[in-house]
Amino acid sequence: MTVEPPDAPADAAIRQAVWAHFPGARALLAAPLQDGRFSARLDDGHFECFLQRQPGPYLFVMLSGPRPADAGMQPHFERWNWAARLPGSLLCIADPLLARDDGRLRVGWYVGTAARHWQLRLAGLVRGIADKLGIATQQVICCGSTSGGFAALMLAAHLKDATALAINPHTQILKCARPLVDELLEVAFGGRSASALEPEERVRLSAITAFRRAPAARCLLVQNLGDAPAADAHFRPFCEALGIPVGGGADASGLRSNLVYEQPVGNRREPGHLVAGMIASAVRLTQQRGPQTPAAEVARPERIGAAQLYLINNRRQAKDKQAIDFIPREDLRAFPIRLPLDWNTDPFTDRNWCAQLHMWRMMDNHFLEFDRTADAEWLTLPLAIIDDWYDYHVTRRRTSRFAWMDMMVGMRAMKLAYLLSAHAAGAIQLGRERLATYDEMVELHLKFLLDIANVAYSNHTFIDMHGLAALGAVSRGSRRTPIREFLQQVMPKLLSSQFDPSGVHLENSTGYQAFGIGCLKRLAATGWFEAYGVSELLRRARQVDEWFRLPDGRCVPIGDTDGAAMSGEPVTAFSARRELINACGYVIYRDDGGGRVEQASYLFLMAAFNSRFHKQNDDLSFTWFEGEDILCDAGKFAYKSGEMQQYVQSARAHNSLEFDGCNVADNLSRRPDLAYGSAVRQAEGIAWGCVITGQVHHRTIDVVHTRHLVHADKRWVLVIDRVSGQKAHDCVQWFHFSPHLELTARAPLHHSTVLRSGRTLDVLAAAPGPLEATCVKGQLEPQRQGWISQAYGQLTPCHALGLSQRGQHLAFATLLSLDDAGSTLHWGTDGSVEAVIRSASGDQRLRVELHGQSCQVSCQPEPAAAVGG
Repeated sequence: MTVEPPDAPADAAIRQAVWAHFPGARALLAAPLQDGRFSARLDDGHFECFLQRQPGPYLFVMLSGPRPADAGMQPHFERWNWAARLPGSLLCIADPLLARDDGRLRVGWYVGTAARHWQLRLAGLVRGIADKLGIATQQVICCGSTSGGFAALMLAAHLKDATALAINPHTQILKCARPLVDELLEVAFGGRSASALEPEERVRLSAITAFRRAPAARCLLVQNLGDAPAADAHFRPFCEALGIPVGGGADASGLRSNLVYEQPVGNRREPGHLVAGMIASAVRLTQQRGPQTPAAEVARPERIGAAQLYLINNRRQAKDKQAIDFIPREDLRAFPIRLPLDWNTDPFTDRNWCAQLHMWRMMDNHFLEFDRTADAEWLTLPLAIIDDWYDYHVTRRRTSRFAWMDMMVGMRAMKLAYLLSAHAAGAIQLGRERLATYDEMVELHLKFLLDIANVAYSNHTFIDMHGLAALGAVSRGSRRTPIREFLQQVMPKLLSSQFDPSGVHLENSTGYQAFGIGCLKRLAATGWFEAYGVSELLRRARQVDEWFRLPDGRCVPIGDTDGAAMSGEPVTAFSARRELINACGYVIYRDDGGGRVEQASYLFLMAAFNSRFHKQNDDLSFTWFEGEDILCDAGKFAYKSGEMQQYVQSARAHNSLEFDGCNVADNLSRRPDLAYGSAVRQAEGIAWGCVITGQVHHRTIDVVHTRHLVHADKRWVLVIDRVSGQKAHDCVQWFHFSPHLELTARAPLHHSTVLRSGRTLDVLAAAPGPLEATCVKGQLEPQRQGWISQAYGQLTPCHALGLSQRGQHLAFATLLSLDDAGSTLHWGTDGSVEAVIRSASGDQRLRVELHGQSCQVSCQPEPAAAVGG
């Protein structure tokens, strides 16, 4: 550990042993504080600290600048020797990025990495220590110089109302010396250029932006004007952006000020005779209240823009100031909005349509046109519709099913906040009576949104919290504090319940990855959710979404995801060569075929059950694309009740197992108490393909299902299912083929088809006991089978192959082989699966030894590299 330069005498206390290493924030905050050194691991960052408790009402947080040349990997503390001058406690914190690096990085600015927003972790650490000391964040003073000064400014901004004492600070990292910036980008941001950074990543590199977003944060900049280059690059832009007089003094609020001095550039240390005055000035800033806002519930906040809301530019609807023909989806005809409106109307027997009606979606175009043109006439009809909604539900006390449901309430809250913001800014005049009405509606919406019983922690909750934050942006007085505290309570849990740490959305449907990304994008665009790490999570979620893209760009239709026919796109949507991905219950094997869709491969195993939301009976189902669709999933169909919806959610509609003919929508996996997370037990990439094993215990019928997939890239897939129960069951192994494939029976357990490419596909089945095959297409009686959904609200006939047997302990093996030349498949006497796979390129002898939750594969000779692979 390094201490101050030679002019600061060494102190034995600063060299003492660490009294505790804490594995996380919870452990740290649960322990009694001690003076001296300690460390905490927060979000994979190693925060080295030194605490010295002293009398006084303030906490001074000392942040360090560049790593000294002789420091090595030891933590570096600065200004700990100010302790005797301070009217309060001292907390030194070393930069965790420098602790993580191998010594290459000289300056870290405490920014963290692309994946780790350590500025927020630093703020949480300081807030927690301050709380334990009984010190409010307004009495926290963050100190540092140069890069440590930048960190002090960012910390004060993230604490919202703390004070930064920043000495010759960097204020814009990207304006610092190019070698230092390049080192940071290489170590922390994967070598990306500054122009390639995400917008919220760039925000982390600008103290100017941080202070603009934190109007209650305070700062005292101490600047050496003798260092003209630094003053011009950092000091002057900061002062000019925030209205601080460059020559010294405070801004109009009294919260931001500076102190200038001049000395030769060679010595960057502040003059010793200024230290006492700097400390006293920083203390006075903590006591400065700044300009006072009127105590009205709705005051003049920053103007909310349309880009901060969830609005859709609906090109299906004509843009007309005087009339609205509501067309929320292209599959529906226009519905003219005529007032007064029956808000219980359901002209299409369509839940989604009713939900969008109560989201006030019909007025999105009007809001967007008003925001673009500032022509208040665009809001005349929306205001009348809102009045009508109020009259129906509040004045006349009528009820409607969709009025007070999550997501609907959040959507309306955004629009109410937007209108109140426009009124407060003078862009529209709502009038006294309408303002009173809106105030009552705000209260009603807050009553719903602030009730924890209405928080489902689903994707709908994103919309509700977005609407709540919008109301918070236009609220003052007694409303604002509970809104802020509720967001602080809900948002961390919401983000962790919706996304895993790698960015995978947790609602069991690949299509909801894009929906979740849209929610995160909208939250990030508001500027209201920065403290929750939304931008970093958005970056990871975008990477995951690319995994779910079939070679032609469609989203693989797992769970409640819209299916679609092949797009016809000739160039692959991703770049990957024999890549195996195993994340959160999804296993994907993909190859881009050299950039050509007709040569590309994509295999997807569904082994996820993370929550009850959007979960179908698709445990261990899989899809297969080999230049074109081969095995397909049922898709979403529609958000409608009825027999067709029950079918697409059933086990029978997927490429998995059906037990005892049970196909009601809540059979087996949909009970929320049975969620198992990831059922993946084995996922191995091999030179010629992959081996995957998943296992699910269906506790409602006490059956264990183990599935093994052995895949030879561009050649074949072997599917092995094992079932073990407490009693005998009727079991069917189902496969659903793309609608363009016509399946023909060659023998009782041998079927074949010809792909659009001209390649042949043979399907061979075997079992240790009797096995019966059934092949149907577009069947309605005695039960629906042989259908998939490739468009909203539509089912398309397809061939479904079912392999049936009955027993307590069962096993299936099915080989799907391209360009097959007479392969054979059988079960060995030792319980292994053996095959001779014949093709024009030669024979392979395959043996699969089955273990409890894995399998061992041998193939001689190994398949050669496939064409296009």
